[in-house]
Order: sequence, then C-alpha cells, then structure tokens
Amino acid sequence: MGGPQESRFVIICPPQKSCVRRVLRDLKGKNFGWVYFGEDMPRFLATKTELESKGQRIEIAEMLQEAARSLRQPYINYIGKLSIKNNSPEWWASALSEKNPFVSRVFLYSCYIKVGQQIIESQEPERPLVFLVENNCLRQDLAQNLLHLPGRELRLMKPFAEDILNKLKDSHTLLLKKSFFILNSAFRILIANSNKPSQVEIKKYGERPTFILTWANLRSFDENNNYRDSFFGELPSKLKARGNNVVIVPYVLGGLSIYKECIKKMRQSDEKFLPLESFLKISDTLRIALKELASVPKRRRYPPFEGLEISEIIFNEYRGDWIETRRTALLLFKEVIKNWKAAEIPVDVLILTFENRIREKIINIALKELYPSAYVIGYQHSTVSKMYLDHFFSRYESSILPFPDRLVTNGEYYERLLRESGYDAKKIVCGGAIRYSNLLRLTDMTVSKKDGMHTPTILVTPSISMNESLELVWKVSNAFRDKPQYHIIIKCHPLMPFHLFAKKLGAPLPPHFSVSDAQIEDLVKTSDVLIYTTSTTCVEALALGVPVLHVGSDFIIDMDVLDFKPEIRYSARNKDTIREKIEEALRITHEDLLEKRKEWKKVVSEMFGPVTEQTYDLFQRPTTGDTYD
Repeated sequence: MGGPQESRFVIICPPQKSCVRRVLRDLKGKNFGWVYFGEDMPRFLATKTELESKGQRIEIAEMLQEAARSLRQPYINYIGKLSIKNNSPEWWASALSEKNPFVSRVFLYSCYIKVGQQIIESQEPERPLVFLVENNCLRQDLAQNLLHLPGRELRLMKPFAEDILNKLKDSHTLLLKKSFFILNSAFRILIANSNKPSQVEIKKYGERPTFILTWANLRSFDENNNYRDSFFGELPSKLKARGNNVVIVPYVLGGLSIYKECIKKMRQSDEKFLPLESFLKISDTLRIALKELASVPKRRRYPPFEGLEISEIIFNEYRGDWIETRRTALLLFKEVIKNWKAAEIPVDVLILTFENRIREKIINIALKELYPSAYVIGYQHSTVSKMYLDHFFSRYESSILPFPDRLVTNGEYYERLLRESGYDAKKIVCGGAIRYSNLLRLTDMTVSKKDGMHTPTILVTPSISMNESLELVWKVSNAFRDKPQYHIIIKCHPLMPFHLFAKKLGAPLPPHFSVSDAQIEDLVKTSDVLIYTTSTTCVEALALGVPVLHVGSDFIIDMDVLDFKPEIRYSARNKDTIREKIEEALRITHEDLLEKRKEWKKVVSEMFGPVTEQTYDLFQRPTTGDTYD
C-alpha cells in the first residue's frame, strides 16, 4: 500500500479472522477506525477481541437509531409503491412486502448504508476506515454507495471463493429445508386426515359458523382436555353464549409428537376443531413447494431508496424467501380455503390475530375470492412499536392492501395510532386486552418501595432473540461486574433460555448475578428496577409501579414498545449510562415515585383497555344499525 495517499483508504470486508488479520497487516502502525455492521454478537465479540488496542471502534448506536427514525416513513412509502407494481398473492407472501423487522433485513441494511455515508463524511479523510460487514450483499451495496465519495479510495475485500462457497451453502440449506418441510407437512397431513371430521360432523357446524384461526400447543389443554386459547381467552365461550356456532381452526406449534398429541386432545375436547392440515392434501404441499422452487430469484435493478442503491440487498431478501420455507408454508393457507370451498364448508365469520403480516394477507385474499360474503375480523392482540414496520402501510397501497373488514384493538392508544397511520377509521374499533387481561389486574396492585437498607435488586429480561439477549446480558454484566452491592437477576424468555447463549458471553457471570425461572410477576414484585430491550415485561413492571430501563442496541433497530412515551422509562446504551440511569432510578423519592406511578398506570390503561361484554360483541358480524364509535 505504498504512496502518499495510502492512509485515505476505506476498506469493506467481512469479519472473518483471515480478513481481519490481513487488514491489520495492511494498516500496521496506522491510526484507523473500524465499524461493525451486523447482528451476530459472538462474531462481533470475537472481532472486537481481535482488534482490541489496534484500532478505534466507532460506535454507531445513536446514528443507527437516528437513521431509522428519519427513513421509517420513506421506507414504508417505498414498499407501498412496489406493492402497486407487484400486486399479487406471491408479492403479498414476500418478506419484502411484509416489512416484518423480525424477518426482513432490507430496512436495517439501508440504515447501515446511511450510517456508513455519515461516518465517511464526518471522519478526517487522512484516517483509514474499516467497515466489517457480515452480509455479502450489504457489502456490495455499501461499496456502491460509498464509491464516489470524495477524498477516499475504496477497497472491497472478498474472501477466497466466497461466491462459490455461499452458493454451495445455500444449495445445501435449500435442499435440507425443502425436504424437511415436505416430509413434515406430509406427516402432519396424514395425522390430521386420520382424525378428520366426517361430513356428518361438518354439517353440525351449521350454515353460518364462526371460525377462530389461532395457534395451539399442549399448554392449550388442561388434564381434562378443556381448551383455553392463549390469544383469545374466553372469546369462544362468550360467542357460543351469544348463539354463534364456533369452530376453532388451530395451527399446532411443535414437532410431530406434539402435533399428534394435540390432535388427539382436540378429538376428546368438547370444542369443535378444524385443524388446518385436515383440509390439505400432500399434493397441495408438493405443488406449492415445487412452484416456489422453480421461482429462482434473479438479480435486477430496483429504484433507489432515498438516493441509496439497495438492489443487492433486495435480491438477498428474495433469495432468502426462496431458500427458506416460511413463504411456502403461508401460501398453503390459500390451498386450505380452496379445499374448504370444494368440501362446501360454509364460512360466515372468520376471526384471526392481526399484525398485518403475510398470513393475514393470504387469508384475506383467499376469502375475498372464494367466500366474498364472509366477514373477517382481526384482533390486534400484541404490543406495537413504531418500528414494527409490518403494522404500517403507505397511502400508495391502501386501496389494494388485503385487510380485514373490522380490526379490534387492545386499547385506546393502538386505536389512535393505527387511525393516525392511515387505517380506515370505519374499520377500527377499540376493544380490550383479552390476551393481556392479567395486566389490568396488576394495575390494581402496587409494589412497595424498598427501604434504603436492603440490597437493590435489578431484574434483566432478555427477549426471544439470541443476539439481542446476548447483547443485553453482555452490556449489563459489563456495567455491574464490579458492583457487588447490587443483586442482578436474569429472567430469560421461555423460548430463549440462558444456557443457549451463556458460553458466548466470553466470561462467567459474577457471583452477585443469578438466573431465575420464577414467574415474571413474582420477580417484578421483588425488584427495584427492570431492564429490557424489546420485551413486554416493561409493561408489567410499569403496571406494578416498578421503574424500567430500556437498553438500546448497537446493532439493530430499537423496537421498544414504549417508544410512544419515552419519558416514562429510563434509557441507556452502554455500561456507563446503564449504571448512571440505574442509580438515578434507585434515588427516586417515595413522593416522586407515587407521581410517576400515576402516569405509568395511565399509560398501561391506554395500551390495554378493560374487557367488557361489549368487547365480545365486537367479534360478531355487524347488524344494521350497529355503531361502536
């Protein structure tokens, strides 16, 4: 790298050991900055160790979140324009159209590129910069967007045979996933059809049944095979009491043994069940899977997004759809409804949970085509962050978006949020927190403020995401490793237990840290502060009058469900600000805490409204003169 301009280099490379060591050789003796773009926390920690004291890390957390806020609505509009051009079941079944931040990476990667441009513009041109970027397509688009920036010479470092190795890996993954999906679906169909309701039983559903589309597992049944829905609670029994002929249409979560046991329990239950697979044929699965397999994505140029070139990122998204089986599985919902029609199963009302995701859209498309008189009711059952982009849409696509006939919200805040975001006000009604009715009970309770003599207890609640959980625990352990005066309790998500990521922390937890499997309500009651990232445990804590601290991410878009009221929680990003904010929360006087608790409980009540008999009335087809405003 000889020559007078050698220090003006910008290097883009993957965070692989061989590439990192090559960069270190090339920049030996240079004062360089490095940036990490990616979500793989173990890889980041390994890279950080490799670069420790050899280069200065440029933290991007604030820039990343600012980029996300500024690009949020433009991105929603960008996808809306693509919806107009690509309006079809296949488009609505794509991760790109869904904008689900837990699945799609297009928005996150676009924000990375924006941050990359800002870093280049803000750093001295004489200082070398290294971008360590996990995703190959992101590296290519990042290079395109940085190519013509003045004062810099760009180097895109590519590992030996990366393209060939990636293609081999993708082919192997594709074969395994598609094969497993076809075999698993076939066995589920065989199990379901062996317990399929007879035509006589189907006729008992009545001429105008109400279908409730939901999820089920073994926890949905008690020892007497009585069924209780985790999302809809008492709704089935309340509708039956109103004379509705209720049929539960479950998608069973879990492996084949769980599926078989759940089907058995359904047959022994007093409820009427119509498992999705009972009206699927193995040939349906094969046909859709082969059609998807033949739809090999091709590279093409997409319109720039806010001046950013993101064509490779979008190609990467489509390739992910093609390799994975999620899209194939969701397209099968239309086949189920086709087979209902062929079997002359009547559908009057269909109720389903609503997050504006692929599943709901495919079902709405199929029902409008095959059951045009059916009335579809969506239940907005979960919490919503403004960065849950799948919940929002642009005016460009509003007229073609597959949407329920009515949407019932958890509470007043969500009704207001969705109406202000462009939802048809005539289709949205404020219901109540059927799923979170327990939270309403908590607002009637209050945790007593501890005296100054006890050991402060800090409850840490990681999310379902491994990388997000690892980042949170890593930050908290760094913040309090040398603070034995605190008792730190880690309560993991049931689907992401601590042992799955414990070894990746790099060091064991200090003695004053512990991991608990106790009920979250009991843990909150004995805690002084709760720390979270995206977990809804923050709402439970506020309901009980316990302060909460949101720890933002350095790697992903913050999706805090309290982002609409940032003043009601503390916020931090690194070990220093985490300690500072925790100490501030612990210094709250009793009088100040009483005032804060009034505001916290008011916010919880806005998010989750009370469940009344009128709430259940909202889940019926409206009759002439019905008004709910």
